[in-house]
Amino acid sequence: MQVTIEEAHQYARMTFKQWDCENLTLKIKSGINSYLGLAAADIDQIFMCKDALKSFELFEEVLKHELAHCLDYKRNGGKWREKNGRHVWHDKVFKDICRELGVRARTKIPC
Repeated sequence: MQVTIEEAHQYARMTFKQWDCENLTLKIKSGINSYLGLAAADIDQIFMCKDALKSFELFEEVLKHELAHCLDYKRNGGKWREKNGRHVWHDKVFKDICRELGVRARTKIPC
């Protein structure tokens, strides 16, 4: 069953509060390149493509995947982790956070 934009925002606010990330906001867009979601923790936003609202399961996985990135950023002192001068996105730390959130730690989530 498709998730409405209103339902998505309500669920996101509750989830952000649960994980002490009430500063985050969810922005739903028509298209984000080839991504279903994008974490912009440095500006306290998660962007999500409308395609991610096709089902609650897909929406929840994308939301929590992006939230995991934001928690990673927050737990790292408000900066993105780097290795050899490059951002680290989907490593063991990220996977551990995904497990905390109860979501699979996939690099790409099929639509």
